Amino acid sequence: MADVCSEFAASEDTLTNAEIDAATYSFNFDFHPNAEGHTVIADVMTSAYESESAAE
Repeated sequence: MADVCSEFAASEDTLTNAEIDAATYSFNFDFHPNAEGHTVIADVMTSAYESESAAE
């Protein structure tokens, strides 16, 4: 099983496009992963796949 949610929650980096800048009243509610977020997802999925393959 791949637990992407835990990796996102544990990260200190911003892994989505969403941001709120109160100083400029700029809001971006796009919660899709950014490039770094996609890398985290790929790493988690690859690790899960490799673990599953090794168990077979």
